Amino acid sequence: GFKLFSAAGKAAGKDSLTGNADLSKVDLKTTIKNNIITLEQTKMRVFPFRLRLSGQVNFDGQMNLKFRLGLPPLGIFGIPMTVTGTQENPKVKTGKGDESTNLKEVEDKEDTN
Repeated sequence: GFKLFSAAGKAAGKDSLTGNADLSKVDLKTTIKNNIITLEQTKMRVFPFRLRLSGQVNFDGQMNLKFRLGLPPLGIFGIPMTVTGTQENPKVKTGKGDESTNLKEVEDKEDTN
């Protein structure tokens, strides 16, 4: 039921990513700076695939994620993907992408009143 996995599955032609995955044991390591949440490279298994995910998300809902869908049986061969757009409307493209899609940092403004 995850929109990100559903969009990635459609782009890769693999419908088995559209099911419900148990991600309760996945640890996501993130940092937050200037309205950008940076996700360090994370590996997980969504049967029968192996996923590798990293990138950026901001508080406005925009995404720039690098995604690799490792194909069965061992995940050695994979499909690189770039996920951009918003959390409600993810846009998935196959390929590694480039730096031009990085999200722009916005400094917080302190209110001194």
